[in-house]
Amino acid sequence: MPAISLNQTAARQIASELKLACGRFTLGDWPRLLARCATAACLDTAVAKKNQAVRIGSKLQQTWRRYRDEGFGQSLRHDLQSTKEWAVSVPGRLKSIIERFRSMTRGQQANEVANSLLAWIIFWASAGGADLEGGLPDADLMLGIDDHRNFISHSIFLGLGAEVGLRFAAGLFDEICDRLPPGHSKAWDTSRAFLRANKHRAIVAIWAGIGAHFLKDAALLGTPKPYVWLPGSMPIDAHKALFAANSAASFLMATVPDSHPSR
Repeated sequence: MPAISLNQTAARQIASELKLACGRFTLGDWPRLLARCATAACLDTAVAKKNQAVRIGSKLQQTWRRYRDEGFGQSLRHDLQSTKEWAVSVPGRLKSIIERFRSMTRGQQANEVANSLLAWIIFWASAGGADLEGGLPDADLMLGIDDHRNFISHSIFLGLGAEVGLRFAAGLFDEICDRLPPGHSKAWDTSRAFLRANKHRAIVAIWAGIGAHFLKDAALLGTPKPYVWLPGSMPIDAHKALFAANSAASFLMATVPDSHPSR
């Protein structure tokens, strides 16, 4: 009972502080606040994607030049050897990760586990669970079955929207925290620090989850449900290619650093 009473007191304090912080915005402040957060989220996402596109383009250009100058066969053998060496090094990398985890303090270990769990939860929530059905892409089912797998919900446009939404929510949370009263609950500062530390990891998890879902939808060894909302008609193999291309692009967004400082 004492623990329940304490939790209720903390919850009431947080709710009271949230109400007070929001009350410091006038009715006219809210549209400007939301517009500012939305603008910042769009700009941050645009800069991040531009940086990633530059890095990907540079890498592809380097690879193309290497294949052109060294010859296709030699370059392919080199890449296969690099892949083999990477695979052989995986056990050693895992051992290093485990040893690093063991060397952490208990608090650091708890943070690492919490951060990893957050990423996995977001990944599976975005992908749609273990069967990769549902998740963010299949939210279009709420529009009706005839709108399922439209080109907005089943392409990188979905990932861009989700990233903007996450950055918007983080920015709005920051704005509210800036207006909390002195002596506010430490839960606010803890949550703010956790969000700032894990925002990029959450974005990566969203993109990876969406990419996994699109790869399942591509049905490379079967017949997928085709896209809707596309102008004209195209063979089913073209639909497969579009799903696979959007999956590959989503995975690239998840694996290539954006070189953009987190706000």
